[in-house]
Amino acid sequence: MRDAPDISPETVSLVKRAAMQMGYHLRTNSRGSNTVGLIVPEVGSHYYSEMVETVERELKKRGYSMIVVIGGFDVGGILAAFDQMLKHDICGMIVNDCFVLDAKDDIQKHDRIAHSVIPLVLISENKVILPVDTISIANEMAVRQALDHLIELGHREIGYIGEFASDVRYLALTRYLAELGLPVREQHMKRGKERFELGGYLRAKELLKEQGEPRATAVLACYDQVALGALDAFAEEGVRVPEDISIIGFDNIILNDYLPIQLTSISNPTEQLSALAVKLLMDNIHEKDTHVVQNVSLQPRLVVRGSTCPPRDHTQKNQEVSAK
Repeated sequence: MRDAPDISPETVSLVKRAAMQMGYHLRTNSRGSNTVGLIVPEVGSHYYSEMVETVERELKKRGYSMIVVIGGFDVGGILAAFDQMLKHDICGMIVNDCFVLDAKDDIQKHDRIAHSVIPLVLISENKVILPVDTISIANEMAVRQALDHLIELGHREIGYIGEFASDVRYLALTRYLAELGLPVREQHMKRGKERFELGGYLRAKELLKEQGEPRATAVLACYDQVALGALDAFAEEGVRVPEDISIIGFDNIILNDYLPIQLTSISNPTEQLSALAVKLLMDNIHEKDTHVVQNVSLQPRLVVRGSTCPPRDHTQKNQEVSAK
């Protein structure tokens, strides 16, 4: 691989060709490079835009610059972004592993990442064990925190509004509802390809039109921007939040504190996660021979605001009991 003089050109060519066919890429001479690559699926959402900003800020503190490549939400896009990044003169890479749920795709993707020829940190939406530094967010715990809050308020008919790209949260929700013996009603689960506020608006309209009886008294939105679209749809249809329906989002965006109905949300430690990713990568770059691989899991936190309350029938029953 290093074109050693004691190895024939034919053998070198054969080995390089075999390595490329197996998905390995020859690394350019990046010994003096101070550029780091960052792969994210998109930058339109608050979560990923905050990640990009934090990583860039942390790198600048250390005298490093950054290249960003958008990988999308499918394994082909992620691997293409990975291959594209390796063509640049970078000294390390941070890869955001988005919601890929197919087992074969995950194996292919993670095998490529595990055999990276440069220092790498993986930010994963699911806990994975690989021979590279990995930071994961406890998505399952986050969904359970949200559902526990709704259940404690008295909700039993709980729905979901989201997009296919975030199905890891939908699956966590249905698993936990089933585990608790609560109904998982198809008419309460609305998913589609549209993203952000538009996706939330359309899915909320579908929910109100198609849910029938019993009606959902609460919904979990896959992230806050989806929840904001749902709030618009509920307002148009005269559905009061939280009196008629409670809603919880993810990401705890700063806008939540300034809405007419302040949104209850799961706060993911995006800034902490991004800063830690940079620290681990720098440790690997500067101490490559002695660096110990780290696998870190960060915990989410439920922030309760004004978009959740007990369902109407639960409140009425409590009032009747109090009156007696």
